[in-house]
Amino acid sequence: MLDILLMVIIGGIGTLWGGIVGAAVLLSAQALLPNLRAVGAVLAPGSALVERLTDRWLLGFGVMFILVVFFFPKGVLGTLTARSRRRAESP
Repeated sequence: MLDILLMVIIGGIGTLWGGIVGAAVLLSAQALLPNLRAVGAVLAPGSALVERLTDRWLLGFGVMFILVVFFFPKGVLGTLTARSRRRAESP
């Protein structure tokens, strides 16, 4: 249930496409972020700091979620749609 709520908040409340965009972002993050440990091991072998940061992939997802809510208050699709409408209305 929480995943569905996150999908709608990230994508944009009130639109079908917002939910689809949010689902794509959430599922991509859940698939890619846990693999950061392998990437960190390749980029910085033996680094304790990189290993600790890549173990906490859920923290990275939380930071990403906070940034999306902060910079896209209506969701990604809702904010982009509102910006495009403002550009179309301005001379």
